[in-house]
Amino acid sequence: ELLSWYEETKEKGLIPAKLIKKKKENISSEAKKDPCIVFIGQLSYTTTKDQIFQHFQNELGSDVVTPDTLSIRLLTDPTKNNKSRGMAFIETTDPELMYNCLKLHHTHLDGRRINVERSAGGNKGS
Repeated sequence: ELLSWYEETKEKGLIPAKLIKKKKENISSEAKKDPCIVFIGQLSYTTTKDQIFQHFQNELGSDVVTPDTLSIRLLTDPTKNNKSRGMAFIETTDPELMYNCLKLHHTHLDGRRINVERSAGGNKGS
């Protein structure tokens, strides 16, 4: 009942436009259903986003790994001056690149053997 009331009220223009949620145009609904996200663990606390990016670019090729095809979210601890927590998430633009990233499981980065695993992305509820 509430949904039908909302739809009728919205069609009549009685709900202010700022209250109506707009769909994000840059993220397809299919990408939201099956995100191409990889978890990286066992990183050194001193490893930076740039070092992670360079590692993946060196191993997979600079033609495949670009800032447009791969984004890195390094997890930090806000209570310790945003010091790295030794883990990160990588989001890729396509499943094939994600699969290639998974091949880097147990490779060495910054003196540590890293774990690379498929992930739902670390969002609440995932």
